[in-house]
Amino acid sequence: MPFYLFSYSQNKVSGYVKVNDAGIEGGSVKVLTSENNILHYTYTEKNGFYQITFNANVKELKLSASSLGYKNEIKTINFASEDELNVDFNLEEETSVLNEVVLKFNQKIKINRDTTTIAVNSYKTGTEQTIEDVLKNLPGIQVLENGTIKAHGKPIQKLLIEGEDLLDKNYKILTKNIDAEVLSKVQILDNFEDNPIMKKVMQTSDKVALNLKLDENKKNIWFGNINFGGGLGRDFRFQESFTLGLLKKKIKLFYLGDFNNLGNKATDQIEGNQNSNELFGEDRIEHTTQNFYTNEIRENNSFSNSQSTFNKAFFNSLSLNTKIQNRLKIRATAYFANDIQKQNNFKNTQYNIGENPIEISENNYERSRKTLSSGEVELKYFNGKNSYLRNLLIVKTNPYRFRNHLRYNNSKEIGQSVRGEQKTIFNHFNYTQKLTNNTLLNTYLYYGYDNVKQRSTISSELLNNYLDLSSSDTLQQTENNTINYIGLKPTLIYKTGKIENAFAVNFEHSKETINENILSRSATLEDSLINDLVWRQNAVIIENNFRYRFNSKISLTANLNYLISRSKINSDKETIKALRPKAILNYKTDKIGKFILSYSINNERPEISKFLGNYFLEDYRAFSRGKGYNGLLKNQNLSFSHNLFNDLKRFSLSTTFSYTKAKKAYTSNNTITESFSFLNYILRDGGENYFFNSSLVNYFKKLKLVTEFETDQNWNKMPVKLNTAKFNTLNNYMGKYAFSGLTYFNFPLNFDFGISYTYSQSKYLNNTVNSEVKKAHINLNAKLSSELLVELKNDFYDVENAFYSFMNFSINYTPNQSALSFRLLINNILNEKEYKALKIDNYTSNTTIYNLVPRYFLISGKYRF
Repeated sequence: MPFYLFSYSQNKVSGYVKVNDAGIEGGSVKVLTSENNILHYTYTEKNGFYQITFNANVKELKLSASSLGYKNEIKTINFASEDELNVDFNLEEETSVLNEVVLKFNQKIKINRDTTTIAVNSYKTGTEQTIEDVLKNLPGIQVLENGTIKAHGKPIQKLLIEGEDLLDKNYKILTKNIDAEVLSKVQILDNFEDNPIMKKVMQTSDKVALNLKLDENKKNIWFGNINFGGGLGRDFRFQESFTLGLLKKKIKLFYLGDFNNLGNKATDQIEGNQNSNELFGEDRIEHTTQNFYTNEIRENNSFSNSQSTFNKAFFNSLSLNTKIQNRLKIRATAYFANDIQKQNNFKNTQYNIGENPIEISENNYERSRKTLSSGEVELKYFNGKNSYLRNLLIVKTNPYRFRNHLRYNNSKEIGQSVRGEQKTIFNHFNYTQKLTNNTLLNTYLYYGYDNVKQRSTISSELLNNYLDLSSSDTLQQTENNTINYIGLKPTLIYKTGKIENAFAVNFEHSKETINENILSRSATLEDSLINDLVWRQNAVIIENNFRYRFNSKISLTANLNYLISRSKINSDKETIKALRPKAILNYKTDKIGKFILSYSINNERPEISKFLGNYFLEDYRAFSRGKGYNGLLKNQNLSFSHNLFNDLKRFSLSTTFSYTKAKKAYTSNNTITESFSFLNYILRDGGENYFFNSSLVNYFKKLKLVTEFETDQNWNKMPVKLNTAKFNTLNNYMGKYAFSGLTYFNFPLNFDFGISYTYSQSKYLNNTVNSEVKKAHINLNAKLSSELLVELKNDFYDVENAFYSFMNFSINYTPNQSALSFRLLINNILNEKEYKALKIDNYTSNTTIYNLVPRYFLISGKYRF
């Protein structure tokens, strides 16, 4: 009997399955014999990546890629020359034609593993102007008041357009400016990981992202819109904007421009520095220095900008993402934002510190000019196998001016003028190398530079008298503050069975300088008003992250972080050692949601401002100083959260509770007089804080009504010393309750309504101060015809028995089969002229009367192409 010897070799094939350069998640990839028998198969990850390892006794096979709604694609593969192959697929959409009718897959919400796809047309009311307006209506997505987006209870890591990132953390530029009509679908990407090597090895992630799918007729062509409008009120009103986009396979580009004086602020769309420490991912470390003198306008945050902000805004942004080679991508962004703002207000402040509270008043006339400009260049290179490189360079400049003329206690004239500029450079370099199938090494090299130069000029007879200067003298406070740092953090991550581990050592060298002086034009002041400080640090942070997955539902994560820092503050040397452990328990099921319980001990280095031993000015009447280095800030935190999302039923329940105990914290030793306040920062036993938030969203199908109930509760107590010889406990409480609803009736009339109640209380010694704010809104939109939509917005406020009502009206006319649309807006129909806001802030209560934007009419037209 003859014997035959067959030689079997292990073969591996990997690659991407995409549509129009966007990865398909959950697609099927099969290895087939010549007789079409399945030899092996797998499914693609969220970025479209797949990998199959198998044994075969033949060198030529077939590889098939398919996904619902797309044409199947088959390629022949040959292992004659090598055992590892890279094969990419680019699928085409599949349609069925019956009697010239095109049938496509159409469903409001589709869930495929970690991707939730939402068809947005089912959730539009017709009043949406921008993508942000659309996102506010979608299940599983929350847009906060500042424009930050959360999906499935978490802040999003990225906002992608057709699978590509264009603006990184500044995604608000896109959501606030791109026309709502271009959006077709929104995908919530759970288990998101942008780094493909980490995705291969770790396979799971706690991150979430959004991917915007645009209308098919917007692809491979130039598209956009031009918006032009003008109107009259007390002042001339205008809004001009231009949007231009191009989405092609190898390049995606957006230009966004806007110029208006309707209250919309340009600089609010730009994010500040970012700091994140990922347990199993890429870090992002960006340090900035400080400026001390106030240069921001006091604003009323109770209303939308169009009701209370007097501003002229100019904004330009250009962003592109292009593929230079199959594996090399470059993202570049440049933006320029400028706001010229003026605000008038009357503020009355009461310090509740004894039997006879101190009360002051200010009539403020404030003016500011703020500019933000930046350029970003990000390079990504992935060889498709074992290495990934990413480098991000950010350059910013922020010149600003601030002027404030005020009348103090209805008698003293005081002038403040601030001129300054902030210059920033950040560079982040990550190189990730896959060492084995279960091990990777990520090397993070980062550099940062931030410089603030500021000159503040103060004309104050009160201040001159206190410093023994002539009444006509003028003071100047100059600041030149800089931080320079460089760091290296290699991280070894490996996974074996149910265990994941990441071990890292972070080396960082930094130098921060503070040069702050108070000068007089006609006299020499004491050295006690000069601060010159240099803080040099060499720090090593040893970090180990350990995760054990008991099963698919339960996991335990432990983080051990040990800091060793050798510091030199001027001529004084310090050695800092701190242990910072953290533990997280996760439990997740489809039926009852995800539970997270965490506990951490934090030991942090203080800010440099707490080391300034001499007084500096925070405004024309507030002196502050620290007491040099006196130890680490220490606190313990216990938190619990629960999230349950059912996007198909439009149901979500989200609850968060946290308790923080400050073992060592900076508190204030304050001396307050009718003319000045003197604040001394002291490190001592701190206070406690409790926070609770809960939100319930539910859809009543028969009523076609979505409702949301939310509550925030915050309790805080801390030791403070206010014109007393000893520390006393300050107790603060804030509670908010809100209920809102949105209808989706089949008939042309729909409503958006809500009520809220906010209660604040502050207790110090025998003084208790309370405030109540009640708010209600009801907005209705009526579709009078296929071309005509009417919207009426009503807001009502009750502040300490003072009642205010605001009404805005708009008519939108969109002719059928026309690229033009028109809009008439009447803002503040009732012409409310001012608003009184009461705010409880620690031991002070502030009553501020703001001037409001008077009634105006605006007629605008939009041309879409």
